Amino acid sequence: MSFPPPPTISVPAGNILGRNIQGVQTTLFVSMITSLVASALYLLATINQFQLFTDMKNLNFSSETELMDAATQSDDFIAASIGFYFLTLIFVSVVFLVWCNKLTKNLNENGYGTEKGSGWVVGSFFVPLANFFFVFGTIKDLLTGLGKFFPVISADRQKSMKAWWILTIIGGLVLRASDSMLTDDSSIDEYVTASGVEALGALVIVVGLVFGVKAFKQLRDDTKAV
Repeated sequence: MSFPPPPTISVPAGNILGRNIQGVQTTLFVSMITSLVASALYLLATINQFQLFTDMKNLNFSSETELMDAATQSDDFIAASIGFYFLTLIFVSVVFLVWCNKLTKNLNENGYGTEKGSGWVVGSFFVPLANFFFVFGTIKDLLTGLGKFFPVISADRQKSMKAWWILTIIGGLVLRASDSMLTDDSSIDEYVTASGVEALGALVIVVGLVFGVKAFKQLRDDTKAV
């Protein structure tokens, strides 16, 4: 004797937003804006540094004192801006992991089985190289699950968050490449090239954070009304 399948359990969308998910999403949105400001300052600092090395190459300074003053100001600007950016990057990363962990638990408790458990979702963030693919998959999985309860979060909504993650990784790789281009014996031409590459990396990060701000603003707004 066959039995009919059990009825579908309707889970209130508000249950998915337990563990203060909305508060975490708002924090992510605000911290993304702060990080965007920090990265923009860093971009300006790298452009200023590129101009300094270009002027040094073209002998545009009238005295050694003028050169030293310009170099000191450039170094200070770079140090302050990159320090500010990395502080915001650490904060965004921590809050993003909290969001992944809490949302994974909420989805699993309310009928949507995620591909990875909350522990592996967080742990995969720290796997060198492979973390790019793991986190990319996590973003797709969590937003797909969230879309089951908030239909407005379609596949199209995933694009901004994926773009943020991809560009952040690419920008970081470009910055690392710029660091490896210089040695103690590097010429002024090599410094000009390396500073240009660093500015490019900073620009990629800025563009990525624009997508990040957009992604988490959409997420906050899409899940505001339950």
